Amino acid sequence: MRVKPNFYTYPGLKTHAQIQIRRKVRWGMKELTADEILGIVSDVFDVSQEDILSPSRVHIIHRARTAAQALMRHFTMLTFNEIAKAVGRGHHATAIHNINQSTNWIVSYDEYRKYYQKAFDYCTLIKQQSYEQTS
Repeated sequence: MRVKPNFYTYPGLKTHAQIQIRRKVRWGMKELTADEILGIVSDVFDVSQEDILSPSRVHIIHRARTAAQALMRHFTMLTFNEIAKAVGRGHHATAIHNINQSTNWIVSYDEYRKYYQKAFDYCTLIKQQSYEQTS
């Protein structure tokens, strides 16, 4: 059995260092890829991957694209620039804005929260299965 480092064992660490340790010591060795997350989001939101990558501003497509970026931030080690490029955008500010927008929608928009939670749970399940296979 592998012992995972825990930032709680280092009480003197500042918040920034704790976040860095959390990001480096994710449970499970295999990271989800951007393509896997796009596939999950396209299934949950019932939108094609081509639509998510398109420049369309249709609301349902925009919601799916926003959820995909938020999930990529949570489940991968991609930078904001890489997240933006993964969904067909060219600028890191777009990814930052959409991730913040997703957080706001989760709080205030019940339908979006339901879809996002479903996609999040599916990503977590896949991550857990990959962890169990590597253990």
